[in-house]
This record gives sequence, structure tokens and C-alpha cells, in this order.
Amino acid sequence: MPLSAHARTARSGSMVRRRRAMRRICSRIFNHVIDQWYTEQVRPRLRGSSSLVRFCDDFVMLFAHKVDAERVLAVLDKRLGKFGLQLHPDKTRLVDFRPRRSEREIEESTLPTTFNFLGFTHVWGKSRKGAVVVRQLTAKDRLARSLKAINQRCKRMLHWPLRTQHQRLCRVLKGHYAYFGITGNFKRLNLCIIKCAGSGRSGCRGGRRRAMLSGQGTSGCSNGSLCRRHGSFMPTPPGERSCATKNRMR
Repeated sequence: MPLSAHARTARSGSMVRRRRAMRRICSRIFNHVIDQWYTEQVRPRLRGSSSLVRFCDDFVMLFAHKVDAERVLAVLDKRLGKFGLQLHPDKTRLVDFRPRRSEREIEESTLPTTFNFLGFTHVWGKSRKGAVVVRQLTAKDRLARSLKAINQRCKRMLHWPLRTQHQRLCRVLKGHYAYFGITGNFKRLNLCIIKCAGSGRSGCRGGRRRAMLSGQGTSGCSNGSLCRRHGSFMPTPPGERSCATKNRMR
């Protein structure tokens, strides 16, 4: 039985509250299991400097010496096992994340040099002034998942009015930009725009076919443009002809 708009809103609101409650519970658990253990027992026994970055149950430990990282990794699984927890086998690994390495170290090292954390791939790069900085790019799996979700949404909205399609896609892209829109991530964001524009044009063509079959005609991509030129899903500025109108004039 399909849910009404009010029922869907109430259901989504309850799911958001559950997720927030679960995050608070996980944060308190890992605050005791990881944070206090790392601060009180691990850090004083290390040879060099170290730091811990954690969000809910995802965390990254940074070490100045490889020996310290190997020692902590050896006992980390045992620490989590005391509380009925375990490390994710695909996400747990050692990474040689140094900005500068000699040619000999590059040839001898077999460790990966990048890592994913909270949906971002962390790599070394250079700023406009030439300084060495850490770049955060949208992870490939997260980008593929987002594009797949957008494509499925466009297929579901194929028979919706163009204005409604435009509003929904704008809302989806704004949410994507709000999280992944950071410095140095422009190329991945632009790739999402291009792919999303291709999915949106299919819905736009579907709207034209419906309009012609119903005898109402179509105004192309007037307001709520989904054409190639306005691939960023922004409305056509007032007083400017849409791309479809210009092509017909030619």
C-alpha cells in the first residue's frame, strides 16, 4: 500500500531520529573503547608523536614511526574483542602516508599511499602557492553510489512534470555539494554535474514526448533547464532564451 506524503515525512523523520540516537550510543561506546585507551595506555608507550581522528565508529590513527603503527595494530583487534567488537577486514590497513619519500623508499615500499575516510580519498597535492597539502577528493565508490542513486531517481521521475523534476534534482545536488563541496574537490563535483545532467536530459525528453502526445506542446527547457548548456540544473535566467528555443530559431 503506497504511503501518503505525510506518512513518508513522518517515517523519514523517525529514521533520522533513530540514526542520531545510534550515533550518540556508538560515540559513547567508542569513547571508552578507543579514545580513553589510546590516550591513557597507547600514547605514553610510543616512540614518536601520534594522533587519533574518530567519527562514530570510523577512526584513523597517525604515527610518526612505522614500528609504533605495527605495534598498535597488533593489539587493536584484541582490545576491540574484549567488548565484542572487531575490525573491518577491508578497511583496516597500514598506509604509508608521507608527503616526501626517497626513490629507494618508493621502490621498496609495498604499502598503499592513499586512504578513504568518511567518503573522501586523502592524497597529497600542492596548493596554488606550491605548498604541499592534503587533498580530499570524493571517493570513487561514494561517487558511483551517488550517480547510481541519481540515475534511479531520474527513472522514477520520468513521468513527472519538468518543474518538479528540476526541483528534486536541485535538492539532491545541493545535498551532495553541502557534504563534498570542499577546497580541491572541484573535478569530482564537476563530474557529478556532467553525469547528473545526462540523467536529467532523459527525463526532459520524456516530458517533451508526454506534452506532444497530450497536444499541449512543450517549451523545451525554459524554466528548470536540463539541457546541455544548463547542465548544472539551474533555471534559465529571465529574458534569456532556452537552448531548445535557440536551436529551433537556427
